[in-house]
Amino acid sequence: MRMIWMRSLAMGVVGMLVIDIVGCARSPEESVIGLVRQLGGRAASIRRLDLAHTAVTDADLAELAALGDAALAAVEELDLTHTRITDSGLAAIPSFSGLKKLSLTLTGVTDAGLSALVSLRQLTDLYLIETAIDDDAVDALSRLTPLRRLVLLRTALSDAGIVRLRQALPETVIQIEPAATRARRAAR
Repeated sequence: MRMIWMRSLAMGVVGMLVIDIVGCARSPEESVIGLVRQLGGRAASIRRLDLAHTAVTDADLAELAALGDAALAAVEELDLTHTRITDSGLAAIPSFSGLKKLSLTLTGVTDAGLSALVSLRQLTDLYLIETAIDDDAVDALSRLTPLRRLVLLRTALSDAGIVRLRQALPETVIQIEPAATRARRAAR
């Protein structure tokens, strides 16, 4: 069963839309893309797009990006947790130019794809929990200077990589596990 939740928020912002697609067993790409197309000019009022725990792929993101920046520029939060997104899909993320919060938790994202995020000048929160990133990600992450929160739980970043990140992003809260937990996981 597909479930799409779309609601207007009345928190002082008339016409703000939130689209949540809750744990679809099959890819909701047709529903999301169709919905954005149907919204037409109103698509510019989408503020949050939650695709977590769906079968969304790189191709789905590319198709959304092909709809044009006007439809995606207002999206401030994009949740791609536990989707089929990889480095290839990150090429579409700059179309979400107003993005402030991005979750790539439990995706196929690696160090190689993170450079696609550098153009996101408003990105303040980035979640990379349980992704295949390591110290090779430090250079790209260091260029994300607007970040205020970076969550790197259960990644392969070393202590030295974390120190480099903290030096490069002194205003950013970087959340990691304690060193002992990381060492135990690395020993497995």
